[in-house]
Amino acid sequence: MRIYIEGVACAGKTEFIDKLSHLLKSCSVIHELPTDIRDKDINTAFCRKNDEAKCAQALAQEACVDYVLVDRCYPSTLAYEYIQFSLGIKNEYVPTLHWYYKGIVSRKLSVPDLYVYMNIDEEVALRRAHEIGRYSTKYAWFKLPRAGNHFYQKFYDLMEPYVPMLNIDGAASFRTQYRSLIKKINSIYEEKK
Repeated sequence: MRIYIEGVACAGKTEFIDKLSHLLKSCSVIHELPTDIRDKDINTAFCRKNDEAKCAQALAQEACVDYVLVDRCYPSTLAYEYIQFSLGIKNEYVPTLHWYYKGIVSRKLSVPDLYVYMNIDEEVALRRAHEIGRYSTKYAWFKLPRAGNHFYQKFYDLMEPYVPMLNIDGAASFRTQYRSLIKKINSIYEEKK
């Protein structure tokens, strides 16, 4: 089962994945950027290549393990471009939407078995960013965090009829988050029977 975990910066995605990977049997985690596509300038083209590589890696690993957890993928790229567009920083949002559509149709981008959205209040995310030293006024996620949450909500509203979704409270305890995930996974398996 491929599970893509998404959310705004400092929503708790990586911490959730790291804890989860120790509890799930036969699990693989994809959250490092593949070394063959690293670039000094992390731009839209870089993010698109990274997303395509993550999708390919997730599909390849799916045959070897029960769970493949992907820490951010193309919904994050789309959300980030939406934020930058909203801020008037650059206008790559529409071309990124076209890339996404073509990627899904051509299967360069894969739809997961489950989207998990780490939903968190913007103020909590900003506080966390300050606490862990990640906050920067140069980082678009922190300039307009509400736009990121708005985009994710719209994206998942559109995708929900086609792909199972799980909205997890990013401020909840890991135990609560884990129970929600296991319950959703079990319901997906039951539906497939």
